[in-house]
Amino acid sequence: MADAPSEHEEIPNRKESLLLCRPAVADGHLGASPVSCARVAIRCARLSVCGRGFARPGGPHLHKYVIIGPQGSGKSTQSRLLASRFDFVHISIGDIIRWHLEQRTKLASRIRVILDSGNLIPDEVVMDVVRRRLRQHDWNYGFVLDGFPRTRAQADFLWQNWDIDQVIYIDVPDDITFKRVLAMGRAGWGSGYTKRAYAHPDAVRRRIQDYHRLTKPMLELYGHLGILTHIEGNHSISGIFARITRALQLIEGPV
Repeated sequence: MADAPSEHEEIPNRKESLLLCRPAVADGHLGASPVSCARVAIRCARLSVCGRGFARPGGPHLHKYVIIGPQGSGKSTQSRLLASRFDFVHISIGDIIRWHLEQRTKLASRIRVILDSGNLIPDEVVMDVVRRRLRQHDWNYGFVLDGFPRTRAQADFLWQNWDIDQVIYIDVPDDITFKRVLAMGRAGWGSGYTKRAYAHPDAVRRRIQDYHRLTKPMLELYGHLGILTHIEGNHSISGIFARITRALQLIEGPV
C-alpha cells in the first residue's frame, strides 16, 4: 500500500500536477487506514476543471463522481447526462458486465449463473472489473461511476484507491422502486433479473430489502467522509439533473 501523502505532495495526472496542502486530521477516523485519512485531509484541495466552458472555483481538477441509487432510480440516465454535458467519461459497471455476457468471456459464465439466480455479483469480481476499467485512464476531465459501489467493501476499495470527489445518492421510496422495476420487466428492459421481475414480484421485494441492507453501511461511510449528497428521485429527469449539477457546483459558461 502506498504511503500517505506528505504535507506538500504533487499528485500527477494526464494534464498537470496539483499541489495539495494537507491539514491535520485526527488519527483513526472511522477506523480508516492512513491512506484513507490522508484522503480525508485533502478535501480542502477540492478544485475543478478549466475547460469546456465550465469550472468550479479554484482551478483545474479531474472530477471523479459516483452516482448510486436503487434499481429504477434513473442513476444511469443522470450519469449519461453529466458525462455528455461536461465531457466526463461515463463508466457503467452494468454495461461492462453486459459486454462480458454478450462476448461470452470466461467471466461471463460465472456471472450468468449468479444473475440468473437473482443474486448480486460477489465483491471481488466487481472490484476486479472496476480496477481494470479505471486503470485505462481514458478521461480528460473526469469520470462518472454508475452502478458502483454497492457494498461497504466496494466503497472502501474505491475510497482507498481513487480520490472520489462526491457521491450522489438518488433516493427513491421503496414503493416507487417496486413499481418501476415491475414496469421495466413488463416492457422487457434490462436483462436477466429485470426482465423476469414482472413474473416474480416477491423477488423484487427481497432485492429491495437486500439493497438497503448492503447500501446503508456504505452511505454511512460516505456521509462521515463528507462526500455524500442525497438527491430526491421523485422529480423529472431535468429536475433531478439540475439538483445534481447544483450540488456538485458545476457552472456552465465562459471560464
